[in-house]
Amino acid sequence: DENECKYRPCDVFAQCTNTLGSFTCTCYPGYEGDGFTCTDIDECQNPGSCGLNALCENTPGNYTCACPDGYGGNPYDGCADIDECELGNACGTGSLCTNTDGGYKCACPPGFSGDPKVACVDVDECAPPPPGVKATPVCGRSAICDNLPGTFKCQCPPGFKGDPKIACQGFLKFFFFNNHFLLLLLNRKKIYI
Repeated sequence: DENECKYRPCDVFAQCTNTLGSFTCTCYPGYEGDGFTCTDIDECQNPGSCGLNALCENTPGNYTCACPDGYGGNPYDGCADIDECELGNACGTGSLCTNTDGGYKCACPPGFSGDPKVACVDVDECAPPPPGVKATPVCGRSAICDNLPGTFKCQCPPGFKGDPKIACQGFLKFFFFNNHFLLLLLNRKKIYI
C-alpha cells in the first residue's frame, strides 16, 4: 500500500491519515471543512466563549479572552469591575473619586477648583474680583469675609450688628471728652465732633 499522505493532499490546516488503499483528511481543532479545504472557526461568534464582560479575539485555529480596561479577573470565567477609587491615587490631591462601571470620575468638591486628576485647591471666595470684572460681593455691606477651606464665613465687625450676608449696621456711640460731646458713627468709620 502506498502512503498517499506523502503527497500532502490535505489542507495545510488538516491532518492526513493513511488508510489501506486510501487516506482521510481531518481539519485541525479550531478549523472546519472537508479536510481538503479547512477554514478558521470564529469562536468569538459563539456566545459564552469568554466570561461575562470579557473581550474575545479570534486567532488562527483558536481564540483569546481578555478583560477590558477597568476590569479584572479571569477573562474565561468573567471580568469584574475594578474600583479604582479604593486603589488610591486615581484622582489628584483633594479630589473626590467616584467609581463607574469600567472606570472612574474625578471631581473637585464644592469650594475647590482645578484639574481634579492633578489637584483641587481652595477657592478664595473673599478675594476681590480681577480689575474690570464686576462681581456681587459674597458678604453683605460692611461685613467681614473670612475664607475657610472649601467655604467662607461672613461676620459683622465689632460694633456692628445685623445679618452679615445682607448688611451690618453700625450703631451710635456717644462719648464725653473734656466736656465735649463726641459722636462716633461706626458704620462710616469717621469721627464727628
